[in-house]
Amino acid sequence: MTAPNCIKLKISKPIFFTLIYAILVTYLAYHHAMWRDEIQSWLIAKDTTSISDFFSVLKRENHPLIWYALLAPFVRLAKSPELLKIVNVLISVVNVYLCIQFFIKKNIDRILFIFGFYFLWQYGAVSRSYSLGILAILLFLINFKSQNYTKAAAFLIIASNVHILFNILAIAYITTWFSLYFIKSEQYLFKRLDELPLLSLGIVFLGVILSLLQTIPPHDTAHAQTFILSLDLNRILLVINKLGYILGREGLLYAASTCIIIFICIGLVGFLNFGSRFLITSLFGFSLFWYGAKNVVYGSAPWHSGMLLVTVMLFFFINDSIKNKIYTTLFTLILFTQAYFGVRAAYLDLKVPYSNASQMANFIKVNKLTDCIIVADPDFAAIPISGYLGGKPIYIVSQGRYQTFMRLDKPTSSSSEIITPKRLFTEAHKLGPKVIVCTNYPIENKISELYGFRPIALFDGAANSDENYVLYAQ
Repeated sequence: MTAPNCIKLKISKPIFFTLIYAILVTYLAYHHAMWRDEIQSWLIAKDTTSISDFFSVLKRENHPLIWYALLAPFVRLAKSPELLKIVNVLISVVNVYLCIQFFIKKNIDRILFIFGFYFLWQYGAVSRSYSLGILAILLFLINFKSQNYTKAAAFLIIASNVHILFNILAIAYITTWFSLYFIKSEQYLFKRLDELPLLSLGIVFLGVILSLLQTIPPHDTAHAQTFILSLDLNRILLVINKLGYILGREGLLYAASTCIIIFICIGLVGFLNFGSRFLITSLFGFSLFWYGAKNVVYGSAPWHSGMLLVTVMLFFFINDSIKNKIYTTLFTLILFTQAYFGVRAAYLDLKVPYSNASQMANFIKVNKLTDCIIVADPDFAAIPISGYLGGKPIYIVSQGRYQTFMRLDKPTSSSSEIITPKRLFTEAHKLGPKVIVCTNYPIENKISELYGFRPIALFDGAANSDENYVLYAQ
């Protein structure tokens, strides 16, 4: 008798590494305590009352609509913002698969990549719009490399309408795309100007304009980002320090190392080789300029700096002909430092909650206080609690109204107006007998007791100190 045929299951290396990443990022996301910037987008998609209200809110948020529009169907499926994690993890897994399948070829680089600070934690475990923008950029590059310009243009439009930083990347790509006519590339050879994909370029240009129209805030926006045109030494040092995030951490040492890598990349490739590598070299230099400009005029944060990291990675990704040991060693170095800080961030997130909002909301549920009126201030500290309570409106004293997410239509939004404990408890006392007060700072017992309130819960020690809480009840 012959033995029955055995069914052999063969998993490709890209799938294997992606599965490892999927397990890691799912575990981290499950244990990650979401903070206000994550839950804000969920509540906007959930609680805007009309199309006009939706666009009015986004106008003041300085963000285009696509991320919020993507969340809109999901907010109808569940009240809990935890579903947001599932959406973001799925997008992040696709991102990692595309990078490993199409761009990263060395197994050691693949291992380091899946543990990286940005892809594992900042854009993986933390659920924000950046993962969607990166997906659109990756799909743009894949289609651009295969010279499918119509699809490439479509994905670039999506990217530019996810976040203003991707709009900057889109502008860089448009510039590079057009410049290929003047720099005769071996791979993208346009002999005449009319051979350029002008229709695709025009579509992308309109998409960029649409994104800018959505992100320029009205004059009455509270705390709108303002230009700081002074190029003083402190601002310049701020930009230089933040370059270090390419290697995983802010600081002069990391920034200096980054500058050396930039010099080698642009110097050796940009000036000595005008072949097909010009595409990503031009993009890199242009994006670097805009990154610096953004830091000078707006300021920045670690999650913004990841866009520059993605640009550096694309430098190595876009062309398979980069076999020089200098480049491969530098790329591995970048991935190694990213992996170190990625594992470190993941460990800290598992050990210390990023926000205590979920614990506060759970305390309110367990102790059957959800029927009480919740009074809080400032508004940004109350947002995540509202989200974890399924979008329960909270009375914000500085705003003088009930709300779930932070609306930037009043000058007193955020912390522009300091609400004294006296005013906080006075306003709470006026609202009725079933009132609880939530603050993100402790208040002396004698002050709260003067108005008939006593502390009943304290949640301290969160990594984001703005989201530690004290709860008071009558």
